Amino acid sequence: MLRHTYQKIDLGAVRHNIEELGRFAPGKMRMAIVKADAYGHGALETAKTAIKAGADWLGVATPEEAEELAGLKKPILILSPIGEEATKDAVDLGISMCVFTDEQIETVKKAVKATGKKAKIHIKCDTGMGRIGIRSEDELNGILDRIDGDIILEGMFTHFATADEPDLTYAEKQLGQFRKYVALVKSRGFSPIVHAANSAAIFSLDCSDFDMVRMGIAMYGYLPCPGFDAKGADLRPAMSVVSSISHIKKVRVGDSISYGRHFTAERESIIATVPIGYADGYMRANSNKACAIVNGVRVPVCGNVCMDQIMLDITDAGKAEIGDEVVLMGTQGDTVVSADELAGYAGTISYEILTSFKGRMPRVYLNG
Repeated sequence: MLRHTYQKIDLGAVRHNIEELGRFAPGKMRMAIVKADAYGHGALETAKTAIKAGADWLGVATPEEAEELAGLKKPILILSPIGEEATKDAVDLGISMCVFTDEQIETVKKAVKATGKKAKIHIKCDTGMGRIGIRSEDELNGILDRIDGDIILEGMFTHFATADEPDLTYAEKQLGQFRKYVALVKSRGFSPIVHAANSAAIFSLDCSDFDMVRMGIAMYGYLPCPGFDAKGADLRPAMSVVSSISHIKKVRVGDSISYGRHFTAERESIIATVPIGYADGYMRANSNKACAIVNGVRVPVCGNVCMDQIMLDITDAGKAEIGDEVVLMGTQGDTVVSADELAGYAGTISYEILTSFKGRMPRVYLNG
C-alpha cells in the first residue's frame, strides 16, 4: 500500500546537475557527496545515478553510509573520523578514510595488521574551518613520518568555511594555507589526489591546480545560499514533496484551525486537510507562513502544523476534490515552492530542509 504522501526524486535532474558542474571543473575528477542519505534523496539510487553521470568518487560521513554503497565498486571516502572497529571494516572493504592525528594512524596500522590488507587514507587539513584536521606543518610531518608501505596516502583535502560569501578574503587565505600543505606533502615524495572545492568553491574559487572537486548541494539542484553567483549554471532541483487532499470543509468567519487556535478565519473559507506533518519533516515553522500548491495556485498553511496533518486555505484555488495533488515543495505547472523558501520560514538553510524529509515517506524515483 503506497502512502499518498511521498518524495518525488528526479534522477534526471541529478544527472543534469552533475554534467553541468562538469562544465565548471573541466578535466577534474568529481566526487558525489551522498552523505545524509544523499541529502535526503536516497543514497543508493542517487549514487548509482551519479556514477552513470560520470562521478569518479563517492563521499560519505559515516561507516554505515560507506558500507551501504561498497557494492557499487567505486572509490568511497569517509569524510569524518571513525572508530577502531569501523577502521578495521573500512580497511577490509577497501574504503578510504579521513586521517589527521597520530592516534588515527596507529588505529589504521592495527587494522592493517588485523586484516592483512593495505589501508587508504586522505589527510584532512584544517585551514580555517575549525572542525577537524591537521593545523600545522609539524602535525602534517608527524602524520607523514608514520606512513609506511601498508598505508597508501591516497589523498589530502580541506574544506572552505566561507566560499559561498561575497567576500572571499578568508577563503583565499584558506586556499593559500592548503597549497603550502600540498607543497610539503609533495616535497616528501607523495603524490596524493588533492581536493578542496565544495559546491560553492567550484564556482567561486580557482582550484584548477587540484585534482578533484566535491559536488554537494549543487548536485541536488540548489545554490549554496540564496543569491549566490553560480556563473549562470543551470541547476535543477531534484526533490519534490507531494501529498493529496484528504478532507475538505467550509468554515465560517471566526472559526479557528489547529492547535492553539493561531488561525481564525476572517472570511468564509474552504479548508483542505493534507496528511503530512512535522513527523515527515514538514517543519512546524511553516505554521501560518508557508504555502503549498493546489491546482497550480499557491495556497497558505492555516494554523499550526501538526505531527501528521496540515490545513490549507484553498478558497482561491478553484474547484478541488479529495485526492487532488498537493505539492508542498517543488513545482506544479509554473508555480514553485523551493527548499530555500521553506528554509526562510524556519530560519535555516536548504540543506536542513532537504535532509529533514525522511522516515515514513516513501520515495518515487523518476528518469532513473
